[in-house]
Amino acid sequence: MPIRIEDFHYELPDELIARRPLPGRSDSRMLVLDRASQTFRDDMFRNFPSYLQPGDCMVLNNTRVIPARLFGHRPGTTGKIEIFLLRALNVEATRWRALVRPGKKLLVGQKVVLAPDLTVTITAHLDNGEREVEFEGSGSIESIGHVPLPPYIDRPDEESDLVRYMTVCAYTAGCTTNSMRSARRLRPK
Repeated sequence: MPIRIEDFHYELPDELIARRPLPGRSDSRMLVLDRASQTFRDDMFRNFPSYLQPGDCMVLNNTRVIPARLFGHRPGTTGKIEIFLLRALNVEATRWRALVRPGKKLLVGQKVVLAPDLTVTITAHLDNGEREVEFEGSGSIESIGHVPLPPYIDRPDEESDLVRYMTVCAYTAGCTTNSMRSARRLRPK
């Protein structure tokens, strides 16, 4: 059965959207699905270890949140251009796959000024509306970028978002052996 993006559309009442993360990570709620009874219920994330059984496989997300949402303009203009970085294409992180808005107006070879010391050039049009972009200059993405909050969180990003929207396993370079040991300790005896 093919997966269609339309299958993931649903109504989310505005009053149920959390605009900021809770102060304590373990205070978050989780939805628990019981496959045997085909029922679900709300629970607190702090109770997560009680759901693990011997032999369960736990997959940890070690993805670092980066300020991947960038704003700039074409040289000599003031119209806003948004560049959303998707994946680095080289080790130096100077070439990226990105979404660019407005993408149709930016042709291969055109530049976008992000800061006085940082520009990006559109180097290729890719599939699915993506672009390949290349950074030039001495400026850094970290100093000008924004945390890419989901569109239903209708507020500007804040400095604390860089930490709070990142998994705890990403505080080191990926999930290290120590992080994996900590995760194993979650299993009930």
